[in-house]
Parts: sequence; C-alpha cells; structure tokens
Amino acid sequence: MMNPLILEGIGEELEDTLQEQGLGHLCVRKHGTHLIIYSMEEGERTNRARFSLEKKGRLFQLGVANTSGRWEATPYTGTARELLALLVDQFPFVLDEF
Repeated sequence: MMNPLILEGIGEELEDTLQEQGLGHLCVRKHGTHLIIYSMEEGERTNRARFSLEKKGRLFQLGVANTSGRWEATPYTGTARELLALLVDQFPFVLDEF
C-alpha cells in the first residue's frame, strides 16, 4: 500500500497541474486511498472525478461522478498524471466549470 504522505503529495501535484491548465475552479482532496477532484458549487463540494489506488502497484482506476453524484467506474487505469491527461483531452465536460 502506498504511504499516505506520498498519496497526498500526488494530490498536490494534480491540483497544481489543474491550476496550470486553467482549471482553477477545481480542487483535489485525499479520502482514504482515493484522490477526489471536486469543485465548490454554492458552498457545497461537487465531486467530479476519483482516482482510486489499486491494491497492487502505483496505478489508479478512474471513476467519474454522475449527475446525481454517484461514482461510476470506467475501464481506465494509469498513473494519476495519465488519468488527468485523459480527463482533460477526452472527457473535458467532467472538469468544466458550471
């Protein structure tokens, strides 16, 4: 299992990358073995995407929040950096500002 401090550091890197790409309305938080990308909408957290650490190795599985806020699994796995690039390039609507 990955050290929680390393996971937190990966989350900070993701948030920095989001800021650099003009997605400053998004934040990243660590929750257990997940990194959750969210925005604040009317004072409430709105989940957008979740990177879930796989039991083996340092890869993550991508999940996205549906319109009711429930997590939907996707078939995508990779490093946090790879999954963020996938979201930005192929699923930008998940990260769009409301």
